[in-house]
Amino acid sequence: MGQRRTHSERKYWEAGVVMWDMIKERAGLEENLFTWDGWDQQDTACFSFYKCKLKHQIADIPAGTEAVAIFVDFAHSYMQIEFDDSGDNYRVFALGMSVLGELK
Repeated sequence: MGQRRTHSERKYWEAGVVMWDMIKERAGLEENLFTWDGWDQQDTACFSFYKCKLKHQIADIPAGTEAVAIFVDFAHSYMQIEFDDSGDNYRVFALGMSVLGELK
């Protein structure tokens, strides 16, 4: 038999289960922007992604554009797209967050 929970505990437990199911099905923020073949974690909230391809247009950069690397710093809210290995051909964008809708 399952564990007995108060109404309040049951409400939070059920919300947690539903939220976990939704999280498992949802992509991370970066997965909405581009695909990649490899990645490294540089710091707690900083990631480098390699052999990337944009899923959507960003500024004047069309969807489908390939980049050798994309660096995302969630702590400082920016993303750098590197188009080749020269170190001179890159663009930097500010990142923001918005609430798209309630999950439950």
